[in-house]
Amino acid sequence: MPKLKLSKKIIIPAIHFLLTFVWEWLVLVPGDRAAVAFSVAINNTFSDTFEQVMCYVISKIMAGIIIFLLWKLVFDVFDRKIAKETIVIFGIILLAGVALTVILWPDVFEAGGDNFIPYSYSIRLMPEYWHSVYLSCLYAASLMVFPHAISINLLQMFAFVTAVGYLYNRIKNSEVLGKVRYFRFFVLIMFVLRDSFTVATNPERAEYNASFTLLFVSIVLMDMVEQKVRNGRELAMLTIFAAFLAVFRSEGIVVAVLSFIALIVIVYKPALKKAAGIFALLLAAFVLFKLPPKVGDIKYYGSDYSIVNSFNPLHNIFCAETANLSYEGVEGDLKAIEALTPVEYIKEFASEGYRRHNYASGRLDINQSAAGAELSAAFRKAYVNIVKHNLGIYVKTQLHMLMQAVGIGGAEYIEPYTGNGTGLAAFGQELWNVGRKDYTNLPGKYTWAHSGIRNKVATVITIPRLKYVEFLTESYIYTAWIVLEILFGIFIVIDTLIKLIKKKPAQLAAGVMALVLSGFVLLLALVMPVGANMYFHAYIYSMFAVILVYCAGLKATKRL
Repeated sequence: MPKLKLSKKIIIPAIHFLLTFVWEWLVLVPGDRAAVAFSVAINNTFSDTFEQVMCYVISKIMAGIIIFLLWKLVFDVFDRKIAKETIVIFGIILLAGVALTVILWPDVFEAGGDNFIPYSYSIRLMPEYWHSVYLSCLYAASLMVFPHAISINLLQMFAFVTAVGYLYNRIKNSEVLGKVRYFRFFVLIMFVLRDSFTVATNPERAEYNASFTLLFVSIVLMDMVEQKVRNGRELAMLTIFAAFLAVFRSEGIVVAVLSFIALIVIVYKPALKKAAGIFALLLAAFVLFKLPPKVGDIKYYGSDYSIVNSFNPLHNIFCAETANLSYEGVEGDLKAIEALTPVEYIKEFASEGYRRHNYASGRLDINQSAAGAELSAAFRKAYVNIVKHNLGIYVKTQLHMLMQAVGIGGAEYIEPYTGNGTGLAAFGQELWNVGRKDYTNLPGKYTWAHSGIRNKVATVITIPRLKYVEFLTESYIYTAWIVLEILFGIFIVIDTLIKLIKKKPAQLAAGVMALVLSGFVLLLALVMPVGANMYFHAYIYSMFAVILVYCAGLKATKRL
């Protein structure tokens, strides 16, 4: 019987993983789950214990994957599977990033006020559905990998640097790009973009999504450029990655699924039977990843995720003098809206009116309407009807939120409220305060955060960074960058299409990815609930990667 050979590449990650079972209890407090019981269960289909077990299993799997990938990267470095140049450059960048994160912690975590909520849930092994069950599980997984809250920020920094480094290394080693592989140096521009510090250090779901999407787009883009056919195991992993991205943020369906389908069609050109197998795996993985969030839908939220996007357009429609609220059937539509949130609250407070009303109704989870399937369906149908009869106001609302997100001054569009005021009280901060208290009591946090030397160094770092961000914003360089990316992406699509029609060589990889990302930004513009810039971070970095590879292709064919 052959002896089982265990190499250090198995033993070391295995020991690290086994240690998580010991030291996770230094940071996790699952017995205190009542402290985050803010959502009212609308049915008893799933018990709290079931949710905790589900969260623990997901977190443990994530921790195992993170540990495996971390040690694989370490071994790849020592085995020289990564170019020495890449190791030196990105090793220095990573060390600098880690040092910055440590010096600026806990500020980098507290920069996003909502971060306290998934943190408080994560240490109690309760899934936090509103910001994504996978975000709170990712926090818990980080704490398992290293038992301190700073690990959340450190692993996020690692994810961003690794995503950028992967694209750099692929371009450097690309035989297809040949003499223009020096374009890899332009990848480093990503580190000086306005949002890079936020993407690397503020553990919001949108920031993780930016790094994950950049990595996925880089893999698919370069695989298409190089016509790289992966083995079965690697292809299965990429399929699962695509399915995860499609669930992690809903707009990920556009980027992950469509670009993955394009990769399979363009590179693998599989027979019908093989294609069916690949897409069956994609569908199965997608369904599997959808199950944990579905628990939250069934037990707590119903359709609240889609409902909350409705209130800013509704506010402007209800308050605009030019609105059409006299069409046939409008009475029924208004009644359906009123069933969830009184119209006067929407007129006065927009989306905050929905949240204030939920809080005033006794729901400490301000995003929970507690509406059943029938009321939710009636609300969504009424919203669509109202928008159809006021399409101009809807488009103007969404366009201005897009403009606000990309930094165009004076872009905000809010119809003034002219009523007498409802006196509806603001919602409380109970849910946030639990996380703040948890974070305040972290071992060593107070001493580190109040260290005189640490604060002086942090100030020296922070003030120039904020002035740099302010310069890019107020000079409209940042706005121009995003607008040019959008226009360049459209140009790549048109250029690729023209060449295909003329039966000339076309950079199909860049063209397809530019089309997918353009669809992505269009979807964001149509459904975004507020003019938040963070929604566009995944697009900004991924489209830059596409433009860079496209320009490298032009230079390679001596057309640039």
